[in-house]
Formats: sequence, C-alpha cells, structure tokens
Amino acid sequence: MFNNIFYFIVVLLAYGVGGAERPPIHLLPLHAGLIAGSWLLFAVLCRTGFRTLLTRSLGTNEAVHLPERYHALLAKFSILAVVLFAVAVHGFHLKGWLHALPFSDRLDVLDHSLALAFFFCCLATIWYWAYPVSEAFMETGIGRRRFIASHLRLNIPILFPWWVLTFIADVTGLLTGSREALFLGGMPGQMLFYTLFLLLLMTIMPVFIQFFWGCRPLEDSPPVQELKSFLSQHEFRYRGLLNWPIFAGRLMTAGVMGIVPRFRYILFTESLLRSLPAEELKAVAAHEMGHVKYKHLLFYLLLFLGFIFLFSSGFEIFGYVLLAHPYFSPLLHAGEGIDSPLFFILAALPMVVVLLLYFRFVMGFFMRHFERQADLYSARLMGSPWPAINALERIAWLSGRIRDLPSWHHFSIRERVETLQRSTWDRGFVRRHNRLLLISVVLYVMGVGALGAFMHFSGWRDRAALDLLARMIQEELAEQPDHMELRQNLAMVYHQKGEEAAAMQIYREILERDPGNAVALNNLAWLLLTARDEGMRDPSAALRHAQAAVALEPSAVFLDTLAEAYFAHAHVDKAVVAAEKALAAAGPHDDRRYLRKQLERFRAHLERPAKK
Repeated sequence: MFNNIFYFIVVLLAYGVGGAERPPIHLLPLHAGLIAGSWLLFAVLCRTGFRTLLTRSLGTNEAVHLPERYHALLAKFSILAVVLFAVAVHGFHLKGWLHALPFSDRLDVLDHSLALAFFFCCLATIWYWAYPVSEAFMETGIGRRRFIASHLRLNIPILFPWWVLTFIADVTGLLTGSREALFLGGMPGQMLFYTLFLLLLMTIMPVFIQFFWGCRPLEDSPPVQELKSFLSQHEFRYRGLLNWPIFAGRLMTAGVMGIVPRFRYILFTESLLRSLPAEELKAVAAHEMGHVKYKHLLFYLLLFLGFIFLFSSGFEIFGYVLLAHPYFSPLLHAGEGIDSPLFFILAALPMVVVLLLYFRFVMGFFMRHFERQADLYSARLMGSPWPAINALERIAWLSGRIRDLPSWHHFSIRERVETLQRSTWDRGFVRRHNRLLLISVVLYVMGVGALGAFMHFSGWRDRAALDLLARMIQEELAEQPDHMELRQNLAMVYHQKGEEAAAMQIYREILERDPGNAVALNNLAWLLLTARDEGMRDPSAALRHAQAAVALEPSAVFLDTLAEAYFAHAHVDKAVVAAEKALAAAGPHDDRRYLRKQLERFRAHLERPAKK
C-alpha cells in the first residue's frame, strides 16, 4: 500500500507539471491511437513478463524464488505504468484533450480523476497478468476478477483525501476566481496541499476507508477477548479491532491505521485469525502497537513530504539545466520550450531515477528499520521474542514459503527472526537500534532542510533563471541584431544580475541608434544614480537622461527616477514635487507603497533645516 501512495503522489505531481495546451483537433485520432498503442504495448510486456516468470519457476528449483521475483516484477511494472502515464499526459497531450472537455479546465477534480482512470487502467493491466503468478504461491482461490477488485478496493481509498481537498479547492476557485485564496500557488502551496492530503489520510479517513474495504468488527471469541484484554492491560487506545477482507481474507497480514486514537483501527485478515493461536495474535498486535508507540505513521508523513519536496525541487533543477545546456537548449527553444513534451520527458527521466533511489535507499531504509523496531517492541511487551518468532515462521510457511523473501520496505522473515533471537543475548541491541533510527531521522531532516535552504534562500533559482533568460535573448539577438526591444530586455537582465557595466553599455548603444528611447533613458539614468561602484555614477548625466525620459513619457516610474536625480543634486524641493507627481500618476501595476516611502524620504530631508 505504501508503494502505491508513492505512485499516486508522483502521478498527481506529474499531471500538475506543465501547461495543458490542446493540439489542433485533427490530431485527436493520432494522439488517441498513440495512447491506446502504448497501453497495448504495456499490456504485452506485462503478459510476457509474468508468463515468463511463471514458466521458468514452476517445476524447477527456481520455484522458491517465485514470491520474491513476483513482487520485484510487480514493482517494476508499476513504475513503468507511472512512466507510461507521464508520456501519455505530456507526450501525447492527454492533459490538453481532457481540458477540452466541459468544465475540466475549471474543475481539477474532474480532469485529474479522468487522468487517474487511465493510470488505474494500467495498474489493472498489471494485476490481470500478475494473477496466475500470485495464485501459484499464495493459492487464494479467489479468481482473477476478485483479485483485481481487491487491489482496486485497497488502493482507491488512498485518494479519498485528495478528492476532498481538490473539490474544496475547485469550489473556492470558482467562488473567488483564484485558487490563491487557498495558498495553492507555487511550491509552498503544493506542500501545504499534500501535507493536508496525508494528514487526512492518516487521521480521520480510516473511518471511511474501513467501510470501503468492507471491514467489520471481529466476532467475539476467546482469542479476540484475549486480544482486547491484552490491549486494555497495556492502555492502548483504539477505536476497534476489525476483520480485514483484503483478497477475500486469504492474505495473512495485519495492520494499524490512524494516528488519532478516536479513529485508530487494528486490522487482521481472516486467514491470520484462523492460523495463529491467541499468544501469537497478541504478539502481532504488540507489533502494531509498536508502530504507534514510536510514531512511525508521523515519520511516514515526513518521508512522503520529503519525497514531494525532492521531486518538485529536482524537476525544477533539471529543467534549468536542460534549458541552459548547449545541446538541449536549441531543441527545446525550437519547440515550445518548457511547455514542450520533450522538455517534460527529458526533465522527468532523472526524476524516475530519483524515485527509484528514494524508494530503495531512503524510504526503504526507514520502513525496514521501523518494522524491526516494532518487532523488538513486541518482544519486550510479550516478555519474550518467541511468540513473535513463532507467528512469523507460521506466516512464512502458510503464505507460500516466503521466509527468505525480502522487499524494499521489509526485511525478510528470516532476518526478522534472527534479529529477535539476537535480542535475547545482545542486551544493548535494542538501545543501539533505537539510537541508529534517531540519528538517521535527524540526518534526514537536516539534509532535506539544507536542500530547502539552498532552493529558497541561496538565490540560485533567480541566478539560474536570469542566466537562462540572458542566453535566450542573446540567441534571438544573433538572428535579429537590430531588434531594439531585445537589446533593452538584455540590458534589464544584466541589471538584475548585477552586471551594471554591461547594462549601461547596452543602454548607450540603444540611445546611439534611438535617442528618443524613453525606457533606455530612464534605466540608464537610474544606473548612473545607484550603481554599486560609485566610480560608475554620474548624477549630472543621470539628471539629463531622466528629464528627457519624463519629457517623452511622464509615467510614475520615470518621475520616480527624476525625483532621485533631483535629490542627488540636493534639489530636495524639486525631488518632492517629482515624487508627488509620481504617486499621482501611479497605475494599478505600480508599487504605490514604494512611491509613498520615496516621497516621505524626500519630505523628511526637506523639513530638516526648519527643525534646526
């Protein structure tokens, strides 16, 4: 389930990146055919992959590795489904076509849901061909249709909080005319949105999820009574013990959901309840209590948010690198730039690697060690590791001899058993393990925090954007050397970059060709007044240029420059008059607050002699 939370978050992030331009209508059959063809190719790959795995494993010594290879193949095809979704959205313009449907461009919940339906279609394709392999070692006997339906019932509730939040955002956007009212713009808004999404998923949504899954309270029996007594004895707060009918109850597993006691449930599948004696069931319950004790669900929230941040930040970094790279830049600029499918695909490929690495080495590390921590807590609570060991060995045997099956989020049962056995003679092992996790969490938070500081406070993003913009303008100027507006824009970029000498030189070149260019006159005047290098300043020339600019166009910006020039010459009374005119001429896009501060500054100097 944790795997698919990741997949859904990546899919939603991928869908939200880039524009939604609709191609000409005559291309609809082509794009529809490409989407259908890519899905068909994906289906063939799934069929071939799972059939080959089954053929090579059955009746040979390889059968013992079937569960491990099945889960590995399932993960690979799930990641491939994410890639296929991204290609369909940005390569074959699925997003643009969906936005063409009535209301889709205004209701994210509608067009996102339609896009997610395509992703679920890809997942269902995987499950369809995975069923025979799963049945070969699990022997559930539930049939292919119920197998797919069980996967859908397991995964669809993950999206409940997202649907709720997106619907609220849509309604707010329709009423206010802007989604900014909910702070959903930019990286901070997206982080807030997904934080709320995950918080809802882990707090109140278990109440609704358990109904969707078809869970029901455990029937009263001596083992269940012992479980309740055990939980009460250790003052564990929860809402209910539930029968979890996942895969018709044939899967031997248990779980806990809900970080708030009022909405917290402990779930057991039917086969687990039938197969384990009361003492081993209590050890399983103690394991789930360990997850609550050590706040693992809250740490999962942190890890998911860290991934969202890394994904979004990494996409932005790779985007700037691509646009600035001498090889990729011409390809992208020749097309639609950042809105082109090529841009998205090239920027997304490294993020697929980031996804895999994060799964395997970051999230996987914490999840495996959280499970180990819960195992050790169970051993301590039970007074002995043997109930947990016996439960694990029984589950391994009855689930298809999966004792040596590891996964990215669990140690193998053999490793878990060996760790529990070690805890009986290595008295410091539990303490060292807890310390390892604490240090790891601190290092993780510091690492993500350092990246956040780099992204938002180092100024790299502004520098990268300006460097990229300067390069793009220079490329256009090479083709249109007499384009004065491009030269003017390049000078502005150099000014923002702090390369004031280069900006001044370009403005002078513009004025040589066009002496009546008001923007060049004003901007050169401002540079001559405010240059960081005082040796570059020339207040006299600045005043002449500012007066000429205002004579051509008495705008608020030009009048502000003229006021600054008068002030530099100690003509404070003229500076006040010019500043008053600037404030009076200010339009809706001018910074009136700045203009008021300028006027107050000049007036303050004008009043000083009278106070003396």
